[in-house]
Amino acid sequence: MEGIELMQNFKPPLPAEKPSDLWPRWHISLSQWLRDYLYVPLGGNRGSEAKTYRNLVLTMLLGGLWHGAAWNFVWWGAYHGALLIGHRLLRGGREAAHGAGSTSGRLVAMAVMFQFTLFGWLLFRSTRVITVDGRPMDDSFHQIVEMLLSFRNGLGLDGEFFHLLAKIAAVCLPLLLVQAIQYRTGDQFALLRLPRPALAAVAAALVLSWMLWGVQSGGAFIYFQF
Repeated sequence: MEGIELMQNFKPPLPAEKPSDLWPRWHISLSQWLRDYLYVPLGGNRGSEAKTYRNLVLTMLLGGLWHGAAWNFVWWGAYHGALLIGHRLLRGGREAAHGAGSTSGRLVAMAVMFQFTLFGWLLFRSTRVITVDGRPMDDSFHQIVEMLLSFRNGLGLDGEFFHLLAKIAAVCLPLLLVQAIQYRTGDQFALLRLPRPALAAVAAALVLSWMLWGVQSGGAFIYFQF
């Protein structure tokens, strides 16, 4: 609106098939900064495998601490560092055995990587602090366990579950359709080139979902917290 050209900071992260594919899609400016000013100066992948693993973990740990000086961010960074290392250890034999081109294999890889990513957000989200003997103490690990147990115990196929599922689908499906069009065409503005009736239908679905289930109160932009 002001005539300032900004870089594309997010690409559809959902189709990421592996840990190393997630970061070129998620918060691209921060990921590139971590790569250029931490990972590469540390040595990148130019040394031994052990040093490469060290560089990956240190980079992701510092990327976690960029969000704040709290244990949940440390665990989140260490978790993603471990994912990157684990993928490097397993990728050779697995890619050779299953191939990287089959559609079914790619869909399975996307689904698995998406679950790994979601678990990482549990680590990121856990911020509970309790008071013990008058002193504040980090209790985020127990909060993670409680969230996992709550999901397991509360997953009942009742009316409330299907109602929640319908709300999520109504909000997410129009957005997923937009991302699918962008991903398949490689054009971030592909939606604007759709026929007018199709464009109007997508816009109406988005507006309706916001009216029905959107957050009505304003909130601070999430990255202002970090």
